[in-house]
Amino acid sequence: MQVRDLTGVTQVSTGYGHACAVKSDGSAWCWGWNHYGILGSGGPASNIPKVVPGISTATQIRAGAWHVCVVLANATMSCWGYTAILGTNPGLTGITMVSVSKGQHICAIASDLTLKCWGYNQEGQLGINNTTDQTTPMTVAGFEGTISVSSNNHDTCAVKADGTPWCWGWNAFGQVGVASTANQTIPTAVSGVTGVAKISAGYTHTCALLTDTTIKCWGDNRWGQLGDGTTNTTYNAVSVSLATPALAAPTSVTATATSSTLKSINVSWAANANASSFTVKIYNSAGSSLLGTKTGVSGTSTTITSSTYGSIADGAAYKIAVTAIGDGTNYLDSSESSQDSVTTNSVSTQTPVVLTSTSGTYGADLTLATSGGSGSGAVTYAVTTAGTAGCSITSGTKLRATSAGTCTVTATKAASGLYSADSSIATTVTFAAVAVTTTTAAPTLSIVIQAPVTTVAQGQASVATVAPTTTTLPVLGANGLPVPSTTSTTIAAAKSKTVVTTSTLPPVTTTVGPPVIGKVAAGETAVQVDGVETEAKVSRENNQMVVNAGSVSATLSGIDSQGKTLPLDTDGTVHLSAGDVIKVRVGGFEPKSIVEVWLFSTPTQLGSAVVAPDGTMSGTYKLPFGVKSGSHRVVVTAKLPNGKSTTFTLGILVGKISKTSTLTRVLIAIPISLAIGFGFLLPNQVRRRKRRLI
Repeated sequence: MQVRDLTGVTQVSTGYGHACAVKSDGSAWCWGWNHYGILGSGGPASNIPKVVPGISTATQIRAGAWHVCVVLANATMSCWGYTAILGTNPGLTGITMVSVSKGQHICAIASDLTLKCWGYNQEGQLGINNTTDQTTPMTVAGFEGTISVSSNNHDTCAVKADGTPWCWGWNAFGQVGVASTANQTIPTAVSGVTGVAKISAGYTHTCALLTDTTIKCWGDNRWGQLGDGTTNTTYNAVSVSLATPALAAPTSVTATATSSTLKSINVSWAANANASSFTVKIYNSAGSSLLGTKTGVSGTSTTITSSTYGSIADGAAYKIAVTAIGDGTNYLDSSESSQDSVTTNSVSTQTPVVLTSTSGTYGADLTLATSGGSGSGAVTYAVTTAGTAGCSITSGTKLRATSAGTCTVTATKAASGLYSADSSIATTVTFAAVAVTTTTAAPTLSIVIQAPVTTVAQGQASVATVAPTTTTLPVLGANGLPVPSTTSTTIAAAKSKTVVTTSTLPPVTTTVGPPVIGKVAAGETAVQVDGVETEAKVSRENNQMVVNAGSVSATLSGIDSQGKTLPLDTDGTVHLSAGDVIKVRVGGFEPKSIVEVWLFSTPTQLGSAVVAPDGTMSGTYKLPFGVKSGSHRVVVTAKLPNGKSTTFTLGILVGKISKTSTLTRVLIAIPISLAIGFGFLLPNQVRRRKRRLI
């Protein structure tokens, strides 16, 4: 209870049946039993504080058994009550501390840190090696540096400057700290205790506060007053041990199924002060069987998955509990929290997955696609039967055929969120062959040539004779259109005879074959107008082969999957791989006429396009996958505004090109040179004969 009308108190002390206090203004106040005038004035006991007359500069106050003493601001003492032994003024000066005294003796520390004691001494409590009472202060030997002192009825303890505790006087319960019950009339060191900051002598036991803030006690322990968890009386100092408290059980434990996730439970709880970590447990739906434990959880939330309980199921009920974990020294683990119930999410079925890309053209990869399905799972494709098309997945969504035909493909959308995986049915995919273009041919000219066969390696510029054969060609007039003709011409040749016969034939529908072209090496070009070779200039601009021949031009380059132009090789040649794309641009041609793009050596039409109104055409064409490595020619045919046909032939490289040794090239060059020399003779003879016939 609050002591009535007493505020501004700086110190309080209690005696046998009374109490006293010092206020900040230096006044002293006492209340309670007034035997021997210990309240500082006459009269009966008082149940309210009464001011002590004549005291106005008090800084410390000590209430003894039947007396009270104060230290004044001038470092002197004044006492009242039973003073037959203690006196009212011991005559000390420079006092810094007075012992808390519950008996009839007092000890004080002077400014020079010496220790003075006086009063009753029947048990040797003054420490002066006798039991004679003293009415004047006596110096205790060996205490020239005292930092703390405390006295009780019949014993005294003090602390030296080095932190060692010393006690003397009555020792019936070992309160002096020596291995004997005999009284000690001189200060005796308490064994096993150092680093003491302050000391307090009780009636039958003693306690010391150490500089590390721990406490040690010794003496009577019949009621557990030593605080070591026992009731064993001992003269040996024991540590006061506090019972380690347990943490409070976690509260607000909440368990919910993780959103859009199977076999997963989110758990959260309120913050728990002083917990070093948490343990989360998952039980069966009844909460009676432990299924899994997750330890070392920090924070106030976690997720329970199959890593905690390997058999966690979808759409199943469980209970969750949380335990706060202590550090084992200051706090013990808490009890388990109350259990919270939760049911995991159930599996959902996707909408049917359907393969939507079911047809393509042989020679070009088909990009596969699907419709339907649910969730965010990735879609993968698999060829279930290669079929007549010989299908295979080349990369992710690309399906490639080795020939025209059919195969079957299955699409699978992976599980995600609440959805299980789903696959389409095995779906038939058809690869069609490239369409054949037919036109109406003009009257034809049959040419029969008798000559021996000479074979020249691909990519070598030469003139070759051919074996007996029949070739069908259109006969054109001056304007480039088909006309009737009945001219017969004979051409003479060395060791051969050529007969050319023409006749008038009605127009017929036939398959248009590839253009007739000459040989060019990789990186070279040739331009023919109406079958006559025309001078052309070749340049390299921005990784493109650019050909200019009079009013017409053509540009050729390779492009990558992003539409960017591929670089030319170190020889300035367009060098591609099978399946790559080429870009062709021509200019100076008849608007709305047809441009055809071919690939030689084995003639393959890559495509055709219509010339724009400005006389240009630009398009991209894919090289077939089956193209062999080596030299090839890209051939572009178009019609001039005057109706004349024009052919561009551009040499390119495809695939890896093997390097030929110098000796091999020399051996090859010799027969080729001979063949070229012979080739010059034959055309000259043919031209002379033609002039004679004309």
